Amino acid sequence: MKKYLILLILILVTFCRDHGVESQGNYYSTIVNLDKYQFPLEGYYYEYQFESYNEAFSSVEDYLNGFYDRGITIQDAWYSLGKESCDTSGAVVFPRFIIRTVEAETALLNLNYMGVNLPFNFECIKSIRHYSFLK
Repeated sequence: MKKYLILLILILVTFCRDHGVESQGNYYSTIVNLDKYQFPLEGYYYEYQFESYNEAFSSVEDYLNGFYDRGITIQDAWYSLGKESCDTSGAVVFPRFIIRTVEAETALLNLNYMGVNLPFNFECIKSIRHYSFLK
C-alpha cells in the first residue's frame, strides 16, 4: 500500500511540473491558452483597472491572499502582464487581472475593480496565468 501511495505522489508531482502547474497553498496556478480556453459561466467577474501598460503587481500571490483578509472569497483569478506594443496592431496592451466570485462583492468596486461580463476580449494576449482556488 505504501508503495502505491509513493508512486501516486511521484506521478502527480511529475504531471504538475510538466504541465506548468504550481501549487501555492490554498490555490494552484497554470498557464492557459486563450484560443481554446472556456471561462466558467457561473459566478461574478471583476476586472482590476490598471492605469498604464507597465503597471504590474509585485506579487500576485500576496495580492490574492489579501482577499481572504478582507473576507472576499474568490473562485478563480486570471493575470497577464501588459506590453508596450501589440505584435499585430501596434496598440498598447494593458495588464489584465480578472477575478471570479460566487457572490456579488460590491466591496471590490471601491478597490479599483469594475464588474465585467463574458466574453472577454484579449487582444494580443495568447495565454494567461489562471489561479484556481482549492475548495
